[in-house]
Amino acid sequence: MAYLGRSPGSCSALSKIRFLRRSGDRGGQLTLTALTRTELLQICLAKRGAREDYPFGPEPLVMKVGSKMFALISGGERQAVISLKCEPEAAYLLRQMYEAVKPGYHLNKQHWNSVEMNGTIPSDEVRGMIDDSYALVAKRLTKAEKAELGL
Repeated sequence: MAYLGRSPGSCSALSKIRFLRRSGDRGGQLTLTALTRTELLQICLAKRGAREDYPFGPEPLVMKVGSKMFALISGGERQAVISLKCEPEAAYLLRQMYEAVKPGYHLNKQHWNSVEMNGTIPSDEVRGMIDDSYALVAKRLTKAEKAELGL
């Protein structure tokens, strides 16, 4: 998802959050539907070089780009939780906007949010959070990893 016509990495945290608020304003006609675990997995796997891993056992499902994690998916099909990397300022603002966004469970709480898929956050915003997480992690890969993945 491009915020204000730019890539996620080129906007300030506040610009992103302002865009999220505007994108949710549909004149009272916004429909909220929780993404399922399968849908979250499909969104993550659609990213270039993304792959599944289980370094901690059967739970959580860890999504990686190269050697780095960009998402952790846990919970059941209809009660999924996804943990995503985030800029510290954006992480704080998202927690203020949504009850379903909490500091990352067993992760660096300054840089990770855990997002409950309970239907209170528009799915486009969740997709934007996944895009941001992927972009933050992908830009920190080594040159060799980026070349190998075609990034």
